[in-house]
Amino acid sequence: MPHQNGYKEFPGLTTVSSALSGFCQGAVSALAKDGTTNYYAGDATKLYRLDATTWTDSSKAGGYACPADDSWEFARGQGDTIIAVNIADAMQKITMGGTAFSDLATSTLTPKARHIATVRQFPVIGNVDEGGTLYPNRVRWPNIDDDADWDQDAASQADYQDLDGPGGWIQKIVGGEYGVIFQEKAIWRMQYEGTPTVWRFDEVERNRGAWAKNSVVRYGRFVFYLAEDGFYVFDGVQSTPIGANKVDLFFFNELDETYKARIQGALDLRNRNIVWAYTTTDSAGNGDPDKMLIYNWPTQKWSTVDLDTEHLFSTLTEGYTLDTLDNVSSSVDALVFSLDSRVWTGGNPQFSAFNRSHVMAHFTATALDAVFETGERENAPGQFFKTNSVRPLVNGTSATITARVGSRTIQNEAVSFGSYVAINSNGEVPIRNHDRYHKVGVKITGGFDEAIGVEMEGSPQGWQ
Repeated sequence: MPHQNGYKEFPGLTTVSSALSGFCQGAVSALAKDGTTNYYAGDATKLYRLDATTWTDSSKAGGYACPADDSWEFARGQGDTIIAVNIADAMQKITMGGTAFSDLATSTLTPKARHIATVRQFPVIGNVDEGGTLYPNRVRWPNIDDDADWDQDAASQADYQDLDGPGGWIQKIVGGEYGVIFQEKAIWRMQYEGTPTVWRFDEVERNRGAWAKNSVVRYGRFVFYLAEDGFYVFDGVQSTPIGANKVDLFFFNELDETYKARIQGALDLRNRNIVWAYTTTDSAGNGDPDKMLIYNWPTQKWSTVDLDTEHLFSTLTEGYTLDTLDNVSSSVDALVFSLDSRVWTGGNPQFSAFNRSHVMAHFTATALDAVFETGERENAPGQFFKTNSVRPLVNGTSATITARVGSRTIQNEAVSFGSYVAINSNGEVPIRNHDRYHKVGVKITGGFDEAIGVEMEGSPQGWQ
């Protein structure tokens, strides 16, 4: 993954749970008022809660029917509740610490929704079904004091807003102090004003929106997303391209658009990365994502990871129980912190995923093999160049490093690579090569601290 002075290792997945019954179509990690961490997930027919390491079916009677191209979305409700929505089923709620989901709405109006986010104290839904009629450009919110009451009423502030214009379907709602609504071809900002208008809606961008609904990722006031023409970041006022002339063409060239609905963005907060998982045309997993694209916003650099997943999401560390405290110390008296310390309740950010076995895992395992390839260089412009060795600049005592050189004589030839050669005790990889254009490939196995670059040693060989 990109790092301050170069790149650092990317960890593999450590499985931490039992499996869901089917493909994970949404998951969330939330901190209750008592400081405990709670996990919830959904597949096509069930909603689950995580009980220690076991996903327990917590569905209402009869289960659900989430469409294959749709998702479960979760948001914080009023009090200590989590709300879950998809377009085919009644909105669901569960109190953190509770054992089962149930229908949220007790009002006459019982809308369904594709999208939900908490804006100020309101759970706001978008792209809704009301009584069997679809309103893909409608935003709706409940009673300010009761998120089970969705009946329109000026006194309670419950109401709706249809977004005018050619923006198309609502693709995502981003919550916070103000709301950001992504349509297919527009971005709106919703600002709370109170009665009588409740919310002010401003279209801040037209002709650009979220092409893939689950590509939208928030960090602070910035929102990262995939539009029809590439990757962007929205700062509350305007969008700035981040993938142009870097990864946009590469991404669209290998993306299998049949599975656009499975493009999944997530925040890796500890490493300050935005990560998108997607399905390439080479995937052999029935449409499951097989690659990840990483954007590091402090350095504005990118990298890719070849890894099979179902669903990416940001999570919070779980707290310790009396049983798991044995992993820290065999004696309670020997613990550094008291049992009521915040240290044991968890809640620290981490990065997680579901694998193709529908099992949750954290990115904490042994580092994956890293492969680097430099750009092509003409080391002696107009002349041939004889390579004697290359020196990978890699920090990390546990790393096993090999390198190879690729070359060609003219630009319309394919690059020909030699075999990987091990690094010697001098930190060099002895490779002999004679050609005009060169690039270097470096492979690192076993993990490393930082990869900075590579030096090439050789000499010009004239105009031959």
